[in-house]
Amino acid sequence: MKALKVIGFIFLLVVFFLAGLTVGYLLPRGKSTLSSQISKKPSLDYVQEVIDQVKRKYVEEVPEDKLIKGAAKGVIEALGDPYSHLFDPTHFRLFRDDTSGFFYGVGIQIDLKDHYPVVVSPIEGTPAYKAGIKAGDVIVEVDGRPTKDLPIDQVVGMIRGEEGTKVKLKIFRHHSSKPLIYNLTRAKIEQPNVTSKLIKGEYAYIRIHTFNQGTSDKVKNALNNLLSKGAKAIIVDLRNNPGGLLNESVFLASLFIKKGVVVRVKGRANKEQVYHTVSDYHEIKVFDLPLAVLINRGSASASEIFSGAIRDHKRGILIGETTFGKASVQDVIDLSEGGMVLTTAHYYTPNGENISKKGIKPDIEVKGQMKIGGPDPQLDKAIEILSEKIKKKKAA
Repeated sequence: MKALKVIGFIFLLVVFFLAGLTVGYLLPRGKSTLSSQISKKPSLDYVQEVIDQVKRKYVEEVPEDKLIKGAAKGVIEALGDPYSHLFDPTHFRLFRDDTSGFFYGVGIQIDLKDHYPVVVSPIEGTPAYKAGIKAGDVIVEVDGRPTKDLPIDQVVGMIRGEEGTKVKLKIFRHHSSKPLIYNLTRAKIEQPNVTSKLIKGEYAYIRIHTFNQGTSDKVKNALNNLLSKGAKAIIVDLRNNPGGLLNESVFLASLFIKKGVVVRVKGRANKEQVYHTVSDYHEIKVFDLPLAVLINRGSASASEIFSGAIRDHKRGILIGETTFGKASVQDVIDLSEGGMVLTTAHYYTPNGENISKKGIKPDIEVKGQMKIGGPDPQLDKAIEILSEKIKKKKAA
C-alpha cells in the first residue's frame, strides 16, 4: 500500500541485588549456559519464546493479543525516535482526523521534545488559542495524569474528546516561575488552511495555517485575486504552521522559485531524492515581486522546507524568530489493526543543510507573539522592508 509522506526524559542497584539473590536461589545447580547464550543473536523465535514463557508461567493469565501488541509497540519504542509511532485503531483514527478538515479537541498541534509533549502551535480561534496557550508550552499533565514518556498518540487521545466536555492541562512555560493551569472545553476544531487579504493596497498577505492537500492551489488562487487588485509585494505568513505534506511545500515553493532544487530527502530505502520546482505552478508570474516570509518557533516541518528553499535561493527575506527544527520525513502506513507513522528519511535544504533541532534563523530577527487586534511587529517589519523594495523597483 502506498504510504503518505508527512513531515511536525541507587534504587535499581538494590533491586538488582535482591533479584540476584532470588534468582540464585531458584536456579538449579549445575553447569551454566550463560557463556553459550552471550554470542547468540536474537531472532523472532526469541520473541515467541518470551511470550510462551509468560503465557505458561506468569503469575497471572495475560491475553495473548495483549502480549503481541506489546511486542509490536516495543519495536517502535526501541527506535528511540520521537516521530515514529504505533497507533491502535482508535488513535489512528484520531491521527487521520488531522487530514479530514476537523476534529474535536482544544486546538493545539503537539510534538514530543525531551520526553514531554510540547505545543508546536495553537490553532487560531480555538479554545487553546483564546486561553493563551503558546508555542513552546510543555504539557506536563492532562487531567492530573503525568505525560512524561507517554507516546504522542496517547497524549492526543487524552486531550481530544466529545464536544462540550472538559479537559485540564498543566503547563510549564519558559521563564514562568510556576506551572500554569488551563481548564478548557473541547470544541469542534476546523482545520484552517489558507487566509488572505490586501494590506494598504500594495501587499498581498497570505497566511498558511497547515500544508494540507490543495494548499498550494489555494495560495495560487489567492495570489491571482490579490494581484488583480494591485498587489506589488507578497507576504507569506508561516508563523505557528506545524507543517504537513512534503509535496505541498514543494508546490508552494514552485510558485515563487522559477527553477531549482526545493529540498533533498535522504533515507535508507531511497538513498537520495531531490525535489525540484514544478513547472505546472509557473503560470502565475510572481518571480520578480518582492517577497517576505514570516516565521517563528511554531513554524515546523513543511514550513521549514519552504523557508529553507526561499533562503537558499535568495528569493525572499525571512523575518521573525528561529523555527522549530524538525527535519525528518514520516510515512503514514495502514496496518491490519490501526496504523503507524514511521520516520523514513531526513530532509536537507537546497544547500545541503540539516536543520534538525536548530531550526532556520530569520534574516531579520523580530521577537513577539501574534495577538488579534494588537500590534504585530513582525508583520510591520515585513511591510517596512517591502516598502523600500517597491520604491527601489519603481526608481529602476
